[in-house]
Amino acid sequence: MKTHINAIKNAIPILSLVAAIFTLAMMIYAGRGWEEGVGWWLTTFGFALFALSPYAGLAWMGRKLDRTLPQCAVVFVGTLLVCLFGVGLLIDGLFFNESSTSGLLFIVLPIYQWPAVVAIGGIAYLMGRSKGAA
Repeated sequence: MKTHINAIKNAIPILSLVAAIFTLAMMIYAGRGWEEGVGWWLTTFGFALFALSPYAGLAWMGRKLDRTLPQCAVVFVGTLLVCLFGVGLLIDGLFFNESSTSGLLFIVLPIYQWPAVVAIGGIAYLMGRSKGAA
């Protein structure tokens, strides 16, 4: 059982890292960062931190909330859903439904992802708490 918990515990940050790298790559692609100067990189830095913050929260949660297998499973499935939602919306917005406002995805997407991250953490916390109290 401990090996399952460790496997899930290691998979969550890796999944979050992959989604974060994809998001950063799409941000550079959408903003044509390779053509721009230092000013673009400095301006984009704050937006990048905001866009990547849900994935950092999920990675942190995967390392901290690891007391029981069901708790880890909730965090893993939640991480998978949040990451797929983010990657899917970026692919759809930047490649299939191109628009001049597609760049706003990097601002709006974390606003939708953070409540899900908080809900996942709350559910996992309550599961771990109820297990400890029993």
